[in-house]
Amino acid sequence: MNKEKLNGKTLSILFIIVLVSAGAYASVKTDSFIIDSNNLWNSSGIYADAMHLADSLTAEYFRIDANNIWNDTALYITDIVISSSFSLFGNLNMHDNDISNMSSLSVNGNISSDYINAKNQVVKFHRNISINTVNTDWNNISWNIMVDDETTSGYSLENGNETIRIGFDGIIGFNGCVHPKNNAGGSEEQKLSIRILHNGVEARCSQASRTKTRQAGDIDTLTFPGGTIAVAENDTLNIQYKVSDIDLDIEPDADFDRPVTASINLKKLSN
Repeated sequence: MNKEKLNGKTLSILFIIVLVSAGAYASVKTDSFIIDSNNLWNSSGIYADAMHLADSLTAEYFRIDANNIWNDTALYITDIVISSSFSLFGNLNMHDNDISNMSSLSVNGNISSDYINAKNQVVKFHRNISINTVNTDWNNISWNIMVDDETTSGYSLENGNETIRIGFDGIIGFNGCVHPKNNAGGSEEQKLSIRILHNGVEARCSQASRTKTRQAGDIDTLTFPGGTIAVAENDTLNIQYKVSDIDLDIEPDADFDRPVTASINLKKLSN
C-alpha cells in the first residue's frame, strides 16, 4: 500500500473497514495509527507500536506495546496499559479505571483526575534520648529513630546519624520541633535557637528561636516555622540547636506516653 499521508475522509473509511472486518467490538492491531481529523471510537482494544494523533482518540481500552504515543489534543480513555513509554503533549482525561505503566509516563500537558494515589518521598526522624548541652555553640542533632510507617524513600542517615542525605532532585517541605528543659536550680532567662543547614549553609526559613525566663524544671516546645528547600541528589541536611545557657537541656517530657526530644519531618513537594 502507498504510505503517503491519507486524508481524514479516506482514513475514516479505512478505519470503518478495519473495524468491521475485525468486529466492531474486537481489538485492532497495527504498527501505527495516524488520525488527522475526527475521532476513532473503539469498544474493545487498540494495539499499536506507535500512534500519532493530530486530533483526539476515544476508546475504552488502549494498549501500547512499544515506543510512544504523540498526541496534539486529547485522549479520552477508560483504561491504559503501557509496556514501554507514553508521551502526551495535550491533555489526559481519565474517566474511569486506572493507568498501568510498566516503564515511564511523560505528560507535557495536564492530567485531570478526581484522585491521584501515588507515593512521594517522605521521612520522619525522631530522637528520644536527652541532649545534655555542654556548650553555647551550634550543635547537630543525632537521630535514633526513623518512623517506618511515616517514611517512604529518598533519605538516609550518616555521620553518626547527624547528617540526612537526599536521594533525589526537587523541592522539599519541612517541619519539626525540639523540647527544651531548664535543669538549673532556679529561675533563669535562657535562649534556644534551631535551624537547618543545607550543604553547610543555613536555610533562612528554618530559623527559629525563643528567649524566656524559665522556672526550674520547666519544659517547653520550640517548633520550626515550616518552609521549603530546593535540593538535589546527594545534598545534605543537618538540624542544629544552640543554647545561651548550658543548664538548658533538650529532653523528652515524661508525662507523655511516647515522649521525644526532637522531631523532623521532610516531604517532597515538587520536582
